[in-house]
Amino acid sequence: MASLARTCRLFHLPAIMQIWSTQRGFVPLLRCMPDDLWEWGSGGRLVVRAKRQLVPRDWERFNYYAVHVRRLCFGQEHMPRVPPGQFADCFTYEAFISFVEQAPTFPPFCQLRELMWDIDFDYPQILVKLFKLFNIDSLKSLEISSFWENNLAAVIDLLGTSDSIMETLCIKMHDFDDFSPSIHPLISRSLAQVPFPHLKVIFAPFIVVDWDAITSLASLRSIQTIDLSLTRHGPHSDVPMVSKTGSPLNFGMLCLRAEGMSEVADFLGYLAHFGAEELVVFASRAENDDVQITLFHALAGRCSPTSIRTLSIQISQLSPLPAIIDYHAFHLLFQFRNLASVTLEYVARFDIDDSLLSAMADAWPHLRVFKVSYYSRFFPLGEPRTTLSGLIPLVNKCPQLSTLKLPMDTPTTLAEWIKFRKTITSKSLATTVEFDPITVSKAVTVAAIITDMFPNISDPRPYGMFTSDFSAGPWGKTRRYISAMVQIRKDSCARIGS
Repeated sequence: MASLARTCRLFHLPAIMQIWSTQRGFVPLLRCMPDDLWEWGSGGRLVVRAKRQLVPRDWERFNYYAVHVRRLCFGQEHMPRVPPGQFADCFTYEAFISFVEQAPTFPPFCQLRELMWDIDFDYPQILVKLFKLFNIDSLKSLEISSFWENNLAAVIDLLGTSDSIMETLCIKMHDFDDFSPSIHPLISRSLAQVPFPHLKVIFAPFIVVDWDAITSLASLRSIQTIDLSLTRHGPHSDVPMVSKTGSPLNFGMLCLRAEGMSEVADFLGYLAHFGAEELVVFASRAENDDVQITLFHALAGRCSPTSIRTLSIQISQLSPLPAIIDYHAFHLLFQFRNLASVTLEYVARFDIDDSLLSAMADAWPHLRVFKVSYYSRFFPLGEPRTTLSGLIPLVNKCPQLSTLKLPMDTPTTLAEWIKFRKTITSKSLATTVEFDPITVSKAVTVAAIITDMFPNISDPRPYGMFTSDFSAGPWGKTRRYISAMVQIRKDSCARIGS
Protein backbone atom coordinates (compact mmCIF):
# COMPACT_ATOMS: atom_id res chain seq x y z
CA MET A 1 0.00 0.00 0.00
CA ALA A 2 2.91 2.36 0.75
CA SER A 3 4.37 1.62 -2.69
CA LEU A 4 1.02 2.35 -4.29
CA ALA A 5 0.91 5.72 -2.51
CA ARG A 6 4.27 6.64 -4.17
CA THR A 7 3.21 5.52 -7.64
CA CYS A 8 1.28 8.57 -8.82
CA ARG A 9 -1.01 11.34 -7.64
CA LEU A 10 -4.09 9.37 -8.69
CA PHE A 11 -3.36 6.54 -6.24
CA HIS A 12 -1.71 8.63 -3.53
CA LEU A 13 -4.75 9.84 -1.62
CA PRO A 14 -6.73 6.54 -1.58
CA ALA A 15 -3.61 4.66 -0.44
CA ILE A 16 -2.80 7.20 2.28
CA MET A 17 -6.37 7.05 3.56
CA GLN A 18 -6.16 3.27 3.79
CA ILE A 19 -2.74 3.25 5.50
CA TRP A 20 -3.67 5.78 8.17
CA SER A 21 -7.35 4.94 8.70
CA THR A 22 -6.62 2.86 11.85
CA GLN A 23 -3.81 3.70 14.24
CA ARG A 24 -2.65 2.32 17.58
CA GLY A 25 -1.06 5.12 19.51
CA PHE A 26 0.82 8.29 18.57
CA VAL A 27 4.23 6.78 17.70
CA PRO A 28 3.74 6.51 13.89
CA LEU A 29 2.57 10.13 13.75
CA LEU A 30 5.35 11.37 16.03
CA ARG A 31 7.84 9.72 13.67
CA CYS A 32 6.57 12.07 10.95
CA MET A 33 7.74 15.10 12.92
CA PRO A 34 11.29 16.50 12.58
CA ASP A 35 14.12 14.22 13.75
CA ASP A 36 15.64 16.91 15.96
CA LEU A 37 12.44 17.42 17.96
CA TRP A 38 12.16 14.39 20.29
CA GLU A 39 14.68 12.44 22.33
CA TRP A 40 13.71 8.76 22.04
CA GLY A 41 14.42 5.93 24.45
CA SER A 42 13.52 2.27 25.03
CA GLY A 43 14.48 1.28 21.52
CA GLY A 44 12.53 4.05 19.86
CA ARG A 45 9.24 3.35 21.67
CA LEU A 46 9.39 6.10 24.31
CA VAL A 47 9.58 9.87 23.94
CA VAL A 48 11.84 10.99 26.79
CA ARG A 49 11.64 14.76 26.28
CA ALA A 50 11.40 17.53 23.72
CA LYS A 51 14.83 18.75 22.60
CA ARG A 52 13.52 22.19 21.69
CA GLN A 53 10.40 24.30 21.56
CA LEU A 54 7.78 23.16 19.06
CA VAL A 55 6.93 25.53 16.23
CA PRO A 56 3.94 25.41 13.84
CA ARG A 57 6.04 23.86 11.03
CA ASP A 58 6.78 20.84 13.24
CA TRP A 59 3.13 19.84 13.03
CA GLU A 60 2.77 19.94 9.23
CA ARG A 61 3.40 16.24 8.46
CA PHE A 62 1.64 15.21 11.69
CA ASN A 63 -1.47 17.13 10.63
CA TYR A 64 -1.27 15.90 7.04
CA TYR A 65 -1.58 12.25 8.06
CA ALA A 66 -3.73 12.73 11.19
CA VAL A 67 -6.58 14.05 9.09
CA HIS A 68 -6.98 10.57 7.53
CA VAL A 69 -7.21 8.70 10.85
CA ARG A 70 -10.72 7.33 11.37
CA ARG A 71 -10.04 4.90 14.22
CA LEU A 72 -7.55 5.55 17.02
CA CYS A 73 -6.88 3.40 20.05
CA PHE A 74 -4.21 3.58 22.71
CA GLY A 75 -3.61 2.76 26.36
CA GLN A 76 -2.75 -0.33 28.36
CA GLU A 77 -6.00 -2.14 27.53
CA HIS A 78 -5.58 -1.79 23.78
CA MET A 79 -1.77 -1.98 23.58
CA PRO A 80 -0.70 -4.56 26.20
CA ARG A 81 2.99 -4.42 25.26
CA VAL A 82 3.34 -0.85 26.47
CA PRO A 83 5.03 -0.79 29.91
CA PRO A 84 2.96 0.77 32.71
CA GLY A 85 3.82 4.30 33.81
CA GLN A 86 4.05 5.77 30.31
CA PHE A 87 1.62 8.52 29.42
CA ALA A 88 -0.60 7.96 26.34
CA ASP A 89 1.51 4.92 25.43
CA CYS A 90 4.77 6.57 24.51
CA PHE A 91 5.53 9.66 26.62
CA THR A 92 7.35 10.40 29.83
CA TYR A 93 5.55 12.98 31.94
CA GLU A 94 7.89 15.79 30.81
CA ALA A 95 7.44 14.96 27.10
CA PHE A 96 3.72 14.47 27.53
CA ILE A 97 3.27 17.96 29.03
CA SER A 98 5.30 19.50 26.18
CA PHE A 99 3.21 17.67 23.59
CA VAL A 100 -0.11 18.71 25.12
CA GLU A 101 0.78 22.32 25.90
CA GLN A 102 2.09 23.00 22.39
CA ALA A 103 -0.54 21.07 20.42
CA PRO A 104 -2.27 22.99 17.62
CA THR A 105 -5.45 24.87 18.47
CA PHE A 106 -7.42 23.20 15.67
CA PRO A 107 -8.06 19.43 15.87
CA PRO A 108 -5.64 17.48 13.59
CA PHE A 109 -7.87 14.39 13.89
CA CYS A 110 -10.77 16.20 12.28
CA GLN A 111 -12.25 13.08 10.66
CA LEU A 112 -11.88 10.75 13.62
CA ARG A 113 -14.93 8.52 14.00
CA GLU A 114 -13.90 5.97 16.64
CA LEU A 115 -11.70 6.54 19.69
CA MET A 116 -10.69 3.82 22.16
CA TRP A 117 -8.63 5.12 25.05
CA ASP A 118 -7.44 3.56 28.27
CA ILE A 119 -6.65 6.76 30.18
CA ASP A 120 -3.51 6.04 32.19
CA PHE A 121 -3.04 9.28 34.12
CA ASP A 122 -5.00 11.22 36.72
CA TYR A 123 -4.84 14.76 35.36
CA PRO A 124 -8.31 15.86 34.17
CA GLN A 125 -7.05 19.33 33.15
CA ILE A 126 -4.40 17.84 30.86
CA LEU A 127 -6.97 15.38 29.58
CA VAL A 128 -9.25 18.20 28.48
CA LYS A 129 -6.37 19.88 26.62
CA LEU A 130 -5.38 16.63 24.93
CA PHE A 131 -8.93 16.11 23.73
CA LYS A 132 -8.59 19.31 21.68
CA LEU A 133 -6.59 17.16 19.22
CA PHE A 134 -9.77 15.29 18.42
CA ASN A 135 -12.81 16.69 16.70
CA ILE A 136 -15.43 15.65 19.25
CA ASP A 137 -18.20 16.73 16.89
CA SER A 138 -17.17 14.01 14.42
CA LEU A 139 -16.86 11.15 16.92
CA LYS A 140 -19.47 8.43 16.52
CA SER A 141 -17.98 5.86 18.90
CA LEU A 142 -16.07 6.46 22.12
CA GLU A 143 -14.71 3.79 24.46
CA ILE A 144 -12.94 5.13 27.53
CA SER A 145 -11.57 3.34 30.57
CA SER A 146 -9.59 4.49 33.58
CA PHE A 147 -8.80 3.90 37.23
CA TRP A 148 -10.10 7.36 38.08
CA GLU A 149 -13.75 8.38 37.98
CA ASN A 150 -12.99 12.09 37.53
CA ASN A 151 -11.27 11.33 34.21
CA LEU A 152 -14.33 9.59 32.82
CA ALA A 153 -16.66 12.33 34.07
CA ALA A 154 -14.44 15.02 32.49
CA VAL A 155 -14.62 13.32 29.07
CA ILE A 156 -18.42 12.94 29.28
CA ASP A 157 -18.73 16.62 30.20
CA LEU A 158 -16.73 17.52 27.07
CA LEU A 159 -19.35 15.78 24.95
CA GLY A 160 -21.95 18.11 26.40
CA THR A 161 -20.07 21.19 25.15
CA SER A 162 -20.15 20.08 21.50
CA ASP A 163 -22.69 19.29 18.80
CA SER A 164 -22.14 15.61 19.41
CA ILE A 165 -23.20 12.96 16.88
CA MET A 166 -22.06 10.24 19.29
CA GLU A 167 -23.87 6.96 18.67
CA THR A 168 -21.91 4.54 20.88
CA LEU A 169 -20.48 5.29 24.33
CA CYS A 170 -18.65 2.67 26.40
CA ILE A 171 -17.41 3.53 29.91
CA LYS A 172 -15.27 1.21 32.01
CA MET A 173 -13.52 1.50 35.35
CA HIS A 174 -10.60 -0.75 36.15
CA ASP A 175 -10.77 -2.92 39.27
CA PHE A 176 -14.56 -3.03 38.92
CA ASP A 177 -14.91 -6.44 37.29
CA ASP A 178 -17.65 -7.44 39.72
CA PHE A 179 -20.70 -5.65 41.00
CA SER A 180 -20.34 -3.02 43.71
CA PRO A 181 -23.40 -1.33 45.26
CA SER A 182 -21.65 2.07 45.55
CA ILE A 183 -22.89 4.80 43.21
CA HIS A 184 -20.36 6.69 41.07
CA PRO A 185 -21.63 10.26 41.61
CA LEU A 186 -19.41 12.13 39.12
CA ILE A 187 -20.26 9.82 36.22
CA SER A 188 -23.94 9.84 37.22
CA ARG A 189 -24.08 13.64 37.20
CA SER A 190 -22.35 13.85 33.81
CA LEU A 191 -24.57 11.21 32.18
CA ALA A 192 -27.70 12.92 33.52
CA GLN A 193 -26.74 16.36 32.18
CA VAL A 194 -25.30 15.61 28.73
CA PRO A 195 -28.16 15.53 26.16
CA PHE A 196 -26.75 12.84 23.72
CA PRO A 197 -29.18 13.64 20.88
CA HIS A 198 -27.99 10.74 18.66
CA LEU A 199 -26.86 8.14 21.21
CA LYS A 200 -27.90 4.60 20.28
CA VAL A 201 -25.67 2.43 22.48
CA ILE A 202 -24.51 2.98 26.07
CA PHE A 203 -22.30 0.41 27.80
CA ALA A 204 -21.38 1.13 31.42
CA PRO A 205 -20.91 -2.33 32.99
CA PHE A 206 -20.17 -2.35 36.74
CA ILE A 207 -20.52 1.43 36.95
CA VAL A 208 -23.45 2.14 39.25
CA VAL A 209 -25.35 5.27 38.26
CA ASP A 210 -28.19 6.96 40.09
CA TRP A 211 -31.82 7.11 38.95
CA ASP A 212 -31.44 10.57 37.39
CA ALA A 213 -28.82 9.21 34.99
CA ILE A 214 -30.83 6.02 34.34
CA THR A 215 -33.97 8.03 33.56
CA SER A 216 -32.08 10.42 31.29
CA LEU A 217 -30.43 7.62 29.28
CA ALA A 218 -33.38 5.24 29.07
CA SER A 219 -35.71 7.97 27.83
CA LEU A 220 -33.45 9.15 24.99
CA ARG A 221 -35.30 9.20 21.69
CA SER A 222 -32.51 7.40 19.77
CA ILE A 223 -31.38 4.87 22.40
CA GLN A 224 -31.39 1.22 21.29
CA THR A 225 -28.95 -0.64 23.55
CA ILE A 226 -28.39 -0.10 27.27
CA ASP A 227 -25.98 -1.91 29.59
CA LEU A 228 -26.17 -0.38 33.07
CA SER A 229 -25.70 -1.28 36.71
CA LEU A 230 -28.63 -0.41 38.96
CA THR A 231 -28.57 1.17 42.39
CA ARG A 232 -30.41 -0.36 45.33
CA HIS A 233 -32.08 3.00 45.98
CA GLY A 234 -35.42 3.35 44.18
CA PRO A 235 -36.57 6.17 41.90
CA HIS A 236 -37.49 9.59 43.25
CA SER A 237 -40.86 9.58 41.53
CA ASP A 238 -43.79 7.21 41.20
CA VAL A 239 -44.49 8.44 37.65
CA PRO A 240 -43.73 5.62 35.16
CA MET A 241 -40.83 6.24 32.80
CA VAL A 242 -41.57 6.91 29.11
CA SER A 243 -39.46 8.26 26.26
CA LYS A 244 -39.01 12.01 25.82
CA THR A 245 -41.56 11.89 23.01
CA GLY A 246 -44.14 10.32 25.35
CA SER A 247 -44.14 7.00 23.48
CA PRO A 248 -43.28 3.61 25.09
CA LEU A 249 -39.59 2.80 25.39
CA ASN A 250 -38.20 0.42 22.80
CA PHE A 251 -34.76 -1.19 23.11
CA GLY A 252 -32.72 -3.43 20.89
CA MET A 253 -30.90 -4.80 23.94
CA LEU A 254 -31.51 -4.02 27.61
CA CYS A 255 -28.81 -5.37 29.93
CA LEU A 256 -29.34 -4.76 33.67
CA ARG A 257 -26.75 -5.54 36.33
CA ALA A 258 -27.58 -5.37 40.03
CA GLU A 259 -26.58 -6.62 43.43
CA GLY A 260 -29.92 -8.38 43.79
CA MET A 261 -33.03 -9.25 41.82
CA SER A 262 -35.11 -6.65 43.69
CA GLU A 263 -33.29 -3.74 41.96
CA VAL A 264 -34.10 -5.24 38.55
CA ALA A 265 -37.74 -5.82 39.52
CA ASP A 266 -37.99 -2.19 40.72
CA PHE A 267 -36.55 -0.90 37.44
CA LEU A 268 -38.90 -2.96 35.26
CA GLY A 269 -41.84 -1.89 37.40
CA TYR A 270 -40.80 1.74 36.93
CA LEU A 271 -41.12 1.48 33.13
CA ALA A 272 -44.57 2.39 31.84
CA HIS A 273 -44.28 -0.08 28.98
CA PHE A 274 -41.33 -1.16 26.90
CA GLY A 275 -40.19 -3.39 24.10
CA ALA A 276 -36.85 -5.17 23.94
CA GLU A 277 -35.53 -7.69 21.46
CA GLU A 278 -32.93 -8.86 23.99
CA LEU A 279 -33.20 -8.69 27.78
CA VAL A 280 -30.19 -9.70 29.90
CA VAL A 281 -30.20 -9.66 33.71
CA PHE A 282 -27.12 -10.19 35.91
CA ALA A 283 -27.46 -10.29 39.69
CA SER A 284 -24.99 -11.13 42.43
CA ARG A 285 -27.53 -12.91 44.59
CA ALA A 286 -30.83 -14.69 44.13
CA GLU A 287 -32.54 -13.35 47.27
CA ASN A 288 -35.87 -15.01 48.11
CA ASP A 289 -38.53 -16.57 45.95
CA ASP A 290 -40.96 -13.64 46.42
CA VAL A 291 -38.52 -11.20 44.79
CA GLN A 292 -37.97 -13.50 41.83
CA ILE A 293 -41.71 -13.95 41.35
CA THR A 294 -42.05 -10.14 41.48
CA LEU A 295 -39.42 -9.91 38.73
CA PHE A 296 -41.34 -12.34 36.53
CA HIS A 297 -44.60 -10.44 37.13
CA ALA A 298 -42.93 -7.10 36.31
CA LEU A 299 -41.43 -8.53 33.14
CA ALA A 300 -44.75 -10.05 32.05
CA GLY A 301 -46.69 -6.90 32.86
CA ARG A 302 -44.36 -4.28 31.35
CA CYS A 303 -42.62 -5.89 28.38
CA SER A 304 -44.32 -6.21 25.01
CA PRO A 305 -44.98 -9.94 24.52
CA THR A 306 -44.17 -9.83 20.81
CA SER A 307 -40.88 -7.93 21.00
CA ILE A 308 -38.57 -10.03 23.13
CA ARG A 309 -36.53 -12.70 21.33
CA THR A 310 -33.66 -13.28 23.73
CA LEU A 311 -34.03 -13.67 27.49
CA SER A 312 -31.10 -14.30 29.81
CA ILE A 313 -31.28 -14.25 33.62
CA GLN A 314 -28.01 -15.06 35.38
CA ILE A 315 -27.07 -15.18 39.03
CA SER A 316 -23.49 -15.18 40.28
CA GLN A 317 -22.20 -18.67 40.99
CA LEU A 318 -20.95 -17.40 44.32
CA SER A 319 -24.35 -16.24 45.48
CA PRO A 320 -26.06 -17.88 48.47
CA LEU A 321 -28.26 -20.90 48.01
CA PRO A 322 -30.91 -19.89 45.45
CA ALA A 323 -34.56 -19.78 46.27
CA ILE A 324 -37.34 -21.82 44.67
CA ILE A 325 -39.20 -20.34 41.72
CA ASP A 326 -42.87 -21.13 41.74
CA TYR A 327 -43.95 -23.31 38.83
CA HIS A 328 -46.87 -21.01 37.98
CA ALA A 329 -44.66 -17.93 38.11
CA PHE A 330 -42.43 -19.48 35.46
CA HIS A 331 -45.48 -19.83 33.22
CA LEU A 332 -45.63 -16.02 33.07
CA LEU A 333 -42.78 -16.20 30.56
CA PHE A 334 -44.87 -18.27 28.15
CA GLN A 335 -46.59 -15.15 26.82
CA PHE A 336 -43.36 -14.25 24.98
CA ARG A 337 -44.14 -16.39 21.96
CA ASN A 338 -41.25 -15.13 19.80
CA LEU A 339 -38.47 -16.18 22.17
CA ALA A 340 -35.57 -17.72 20.25
CA SER A 341 -33.01 -17.88 23.05
CA VAL A 342 -33.62 -18.60 26.75
CA THR A 343 -30.77 -18.75 29.28
CA LEU A 344 -31.45 -19.29 33.00
CA GLU A 345 -28.09 -19.65 34.75
CA TYR A 346 -28.20 -20.54 38.47
CA VAL A 347 -31.36 -18.51 38.61
CA ALA A 348 -33.12 -20.52 41.29
CA ARG A 349 -34.06 -23.92 42.47
CA PHE A 350 -37.00 -24.97 40.38
CA ASP A 351 -37.85 -28.43 39.26
CA ILE A 352 -38.01 -28.72 35.51
CA ASP A 353 -39.81 -31.90 34.66
CA ASP A 354 -41.00 -33.43 31.40
CA SER A 355 -44.41 -31.72 31.55
CA LEU A 356 -42.80 -28.28 31.91
CA LEU A 357 -40.50 -29.03 28.96
CA SER A 358 -43.56 -29.89 26.90
CA ALA A 359 -45.20 -26.59 27.89
CA MET A 360 -42.03 -24.71 26.92
CA ALA A 361 -42.02 -26.40 23.52
CA ASP A 362 -45.64 -25.33 22.97
CA ALA A 363 -44.96 -21.74 24.07
CA TRP A 364 -41.64 -21.18 22.25
CA PRO A 365 -41.76 -22.83 18.81
CA HIS A 366 -38.98 -20.54 17.48
CA LEU A 367 -36.48 -21.64 20.13
CA ARG A 368 -32.86 -21.86 18.94
CA VAL A 369 -30.93 -21.78 22.22
CA PHE A 370 -32.17 -23.19 25.52
CA LYS A 371 -29.84 -23.24 28.52
CA VAL A 372 -30.86 -23.98 32.10
CA SER A 373 -28.48 -24.65 34.96
CA TYR A 374 -28.82 -24.58 38.73
CA TYR A 375 -27.22 -26.09 41.78
CA SER A 376 -27.77 -29.82 41.66
CA ARG A 377 -24.63 -31.69 42.64
CA PHE A 378 -23.08 -29.24 45.04
CA PHE A 379 -26.09 -28.52 47.23
CA PRO A 380 -28.85 -30.83 48.46
CA LEU A 381 -31.50 -29.70 45.98
CA GLY A 382 -32.53 -33.12 44.75
CA GLU A 383 -31.87 -34.86 41.47
CA PRO A 384 -33.12 -33.41 38.17
CA ARG A 385 -36.50 -34.72 37.06
CA THR A 386 -36.10 -34.21 33.32
CA THR A 387 -35.55 -37.37 31.30
CA LEU A 388 -34.41 -38.05 27.75
CA SER A 389 -37.98 -38.90 26.80
CA GLY A 390 -39.02 -35.43 27.95
CA LEU A 391 -36.89 -33.92 25.19
CA ILE A 392 -39.15 -35.34 22.48
CA PRO A 393 -41.55 -32.31 22.53
CA LEU A 394 -38.57 -29.98 22.08
CA VAL A 395 -37.33 -32.04 19.13
CA ASN A 396 -40.77 -32.17 17.52
CA LYS A 397 -41.98 -28.62 18.14
CA CYS A 398 -38.73 -26.60 18.05
CA PRO A 399 -37.14 -27.49 14.70
CA GLN A 400 -34.62 -24.63 14.88
CA LEU A 401 -33.13 -25.69 18.23
CA SER A 402 -29.32 -25.72 17.87
CA THR A 403 -28.00 -25.46 21.43
CA LEU A 404 -29.39 -27.29 24.46
CA LYS A 405 -28.11 -27.28 28.03
CA LEU A 406 -30.17 -29.02 30.67
CA PRO A 407 -29.80 -30.89 33.97
CA MET A 408 -31.43 -34.28 33.53
CA ASP A 409 -31.64 -37.84 34.66
CA THR A 410 -30.91 -40.49 32.01
CA PRO A 411 -32.18 -43.84 33.32
CA THR A 412 -34.12 -44.59 30.12
CA THR A 413 -33.60 -48.16 28.94
CA LEU A 414 -33.37 -49.17 25.31
CA ALA A 415 -36.78 -50.87 25.49
CA GLU A 416 -38.36 -47.67 26.82
CA TRP A 417 -36.67 -45.67 24.12
CA ILE A 418 -37.99 -47.91 21.33
CA LYS A 419 -41.48 -47.17 22.60
CA PHE A 420 -40.94 -43.40 22.83
CA ARG A 421 -39.06 -43.27 19.52
CA LYS A 422 -42.30 -43.76 17.61
CA THR A 423 -43.51 -40.36 18.84
CA ILE A 424 -40.58 -38.47 17.22
CA THR A 425 -41.84 -36.71 14.10
CA SER A 426 -38.65 -34.81 13.20
CA LYS A 427 -34.91 -34.86 13.83
CA SER A 428 -33.31 -32.09 15.84
CA LEU A 429 -30.75 -29.79 14.21
CA ALA A 430 -29.01 -29.23 17.57
CA THR A 431 -25.22 -29.41 17.33
CA THR A 432 -24.32 -28.52 20.94
CA VAL A 433 -25.95 -30.49 23.76
CA GLU A 434 -25.00 -30.41 27.45
CA PHE A 435 -26.32 -32.93 29.97
CA ASP A 436 -25.50 -33.65 33.59
CA PRO A 437 -22.61 -36.17 33.44
CA ILE A 438 -23.41 -37.71 36.82
CA THR A 439 -26.70 -39.42 36.05
CA VAL A 440 -25.73 -41.65 33.10
CA SER A 441 -27.09 -45.16 33.60
CA LYS A 442 -25.70 -47.20 30.68
CA ALA A 443 -23.31 -45.39 28.39
CA VAL A 444 -24.05 -47.27 25.15
CA THR A 445 -27.82 -46.91 25.54
CA VAL A 446 -27.66 -43.20 26.37
CA ALA A 447 -25.27 -42.57 23.46
CA ALA A 448 -27.58 -44.38 21.04
CA ILE A 449 -30.57 -42.39 22.25
CA ILE A 450 -28.77 -39.02 22.02
CA THR A 451 -27.36 -39.63 18.53
CA ASP A 452 -30.77 -40.89 17.36
CA MET A 453 -32.50 -37.79 18.69
CA PHE A 454 -29.72 -35.35 17.72
CA PRO A 455 -28.12 -36.70 14.51
CA ASN A 456 -26.23 -33.44 13.91
CA ILE A 457 -24.58 -33.32 17.33
CA SER A 458 -20.94 -32.27 17.13
CA ASP A 459 -20.20 -31.11 20.65
CA PRO A 460 -21.62 -33.33 23.43
CA ARG A 461 -20.53 -31.65 26.65
CA PRO A 462 -20.90 -32.42 30.34
CA TYR A 463 -23.25 -30.10 32.18
CA GLY A 464 -22.16 -28.56 35.47
CA MET A 465 -19.85 -25.99 37.01
CA PHE A 466 -16.73 -28.17 37.07
CA THR A 467 -16.03 -30.19 33.93
CA SER A 468 -12.35 -31.03 34.30
CA ASP A 469 -13.12 -34.71 34.86
CA PHE A 470 -15.65 -35.10 32.04
CA SER A 471 -13.43 -37.55 30.15
CA ALA A 472 -13.68 -40.11 32.96
CA GLY A 473 -16.61 -42.08 34.34
CA PRO A 474 -19.96 -42.85 32.70
CA TRP A 475 -20.22 -39.55 30.85
CA GLY A 476 -16.72 -39.95 29.41
CA LYS A 477 -17.74 -43.29 27.90
CA THR A 478 -21.01 -41.84 26.64
CA ARG A 479 -19.21 -38.95 24.98
CA ARG A 480 -16.78 -41.27 23.21
CA TYR A 481 -19.63 -43.52 22.06
CA ILE A 482 -21.50 -40.47 20.72
CA SER A 483 -18.46 -39.30 18.73
CA ALA A 484 -17.97 -42.79 17.29
CA MET A 485 -21.63 -43.18 16.34
CA VAL A 486 -21.76 -39.75 14.69
CA GLN A 487 -18.67 -40.60 12.67
CA ILE A 488 -20.18 -43.94 11.58
CA ARG A 489 -23.34 -42.09 10.51
CA LYS A 490 -21.30 -39.58 8.48
CA ASP A 491 -19.28 -42.32 6.80
CA SER A 492 -22.46 -44.21 5.90
CA CYS A 493 -24.03 -41.08 4.38
CA ALA A 494 -20.83 -40.42 2.41
CA ARG A 495 -20.83 -43.93 0.96
CA ILE A 496 -24.52 -43.68 0.03
CA GLY A 497 -23.92 -40.29 -1.60
CA SER A 498 -21.00 -41.58 -3.64
